[in-house]
Amino acid sequence: MMLNQFQIEYQEFHVTNESIYTLAVNHNLQLLAFGGKTEMIQIFDLNNESIYQILEKTHKLPVLCLIFSKNNRLFQFGFDHFFVIYSYANKKYVEPEIIKTPNVIHRFAILTNNDESVISIGDTNVISIYQISSKQLQSVILPDCNKLICITTNHQKQIAIVSGIRSLFFLNISQQRIIFRDQISSSFYVQFSNNNYLFAQSHGNNIKIKSSNNKKLIRKQSGNQNYCALIIRFTKDDKFLLAGSIDYSITVYNVIQGGFNTYDNHEDYIFSLEFQDEEEKVFYTGSKDYRIGKWVKKDN
Repeated sequence: MMLNQFQIEYQEFHVTNESIYTLAVNHNLQLLAFGGKTEMIQIFDLNNESIYQILEKTHKLPVLCLIFSKNNRLFQFGFDHFFVIYSYANKKYVEPEIIKTPNVIHRFAILTNNDESVISIGDTNVISIYQISSKQLQSVILPDCNKLICITTNHQKQIAIVSGIRSLFFLNISQQRIIFRDQISSSFYVQFSNNNYLFAQSHGNNIKIKSSNNKKLIRKQSGNQNYCALIIRFTKDDKFLLAGSIDYSITVYNVIQGGFNTYDNHEDYIFSLEFQDEEEKVFYTGSKDYRIGKWVKKDN
């Protein structure tokens, strides 16, 4: 089914010679940071479409997650026992602060609403919560789960959904307690909708859209046998769901009516997807094919 409400055009940037695992757009929508197979981070100027700054050699392992804070600091996470916070001064990223987290690794991370704490997961059953101002580290251990894959929070950053091998957990963040658990086969990615009523999970070659309240299935979107979504994003109005997959495709799903459009512009796995503008007319993708894709929504 073609979705006339959401058609997109594509162009690409060849600005690196390595796989891109993560993208982040800053809050004034001018800079895009990306990283991947090596420890190097590159920052791309979205206005001039050129490299703005290169940050090197803070991690000893690949860069797996980048996050901009509201005050323009850049948080960098790799699959090791520390993460890095870059300050922003005189229009440059400077003074990297290295936060050591013994026995905690960081595959995927999020910031709380006021950038007060970092919640991260790694390759174990431990969720780490790092309070930035006090520099205190707390841990939540999830039972009967030997690996965590993805974490997402609702808009108020009060409830987290954590995806692990054979389990899906709903967690009260402030109380650090499990409020719901679903024993299922693993979901590679989970994402809350912006209105908090729904969440989506990548489950095999399907995307399942469920109610956040009763956890029941609302819609299942099936892909081909090679399909598995590695990144999922709801649009701001929650009418559409964008997904990047291991079959190299970007798929735009209609959450309300069903149906989808698929775009096959990349040539390898798509690991990351971020919107640039408040109106969501532009988004970027990062892929194992060394390319950043720029996708522009067509006017109706």
